[in-house]
Amino acid sequence: MNKKIGMLLIQLIIITTAYAQQTGSVSGRITDKSNGEPLFFANVSIKGTSFGTVSDDEGRFIIDNLKPGNYDLIFSYLGYSKKEIKIVVEAGEIQRLDNIELSPTSVLGEEVIVTAQLRGQAASINQQVNSNTIVNVVSKDKIRELPDQNAAETVGRLSGISVIRDGGEGTKV
Repeated sequence: MNKKIGMLLIQLIIITTAYAQQTGSVSGRITDKSNGEPLFFANVSIKGTSFGTVSDDEGRFIIDNLKPGNYDLIFSYLGYSKKEIKIVVEAGEIQRLDNIELSPTSVLGEEVIVTAQLRGQAASINQQVNSNTIVNVVSKDKIRELPDQNAAETVGRLSGISVIRDGGEGTKV
């Protein structure tokens, strides 16, 4: 039994070694061009394929099991310009890219419009806080924002309120 297991392990090692010699790897380090700091979790992908990886906390990356051939590597990182490098992978070899430098760039966004909704809601909250009894107040502006079909549906959202439904729609409070 042990002899069979030993033979299987030897065959597995031979097959793995033979497969590894048919593929190649690419490795390297990605840094910030302006200060030389490593870019951790930068994206590294092979153009036209689903192969890729991200760099570690020292900016290092490795992509294994690539068939021999020519590849275009794309390096990208948020806030930095993309970089594309052509490489040649040979069987059993590791293509080393020691210092891939990415340049910082600005990210342009579209206009953002902020609207205020708190004015009516603030008055409702003040009314609740200053009340001598337990009160639940909702401003008319907040009620208008709700997608309810009628007033019974809207009021039914308040705690302690029961709604009578007819055909699935609230009809009475």
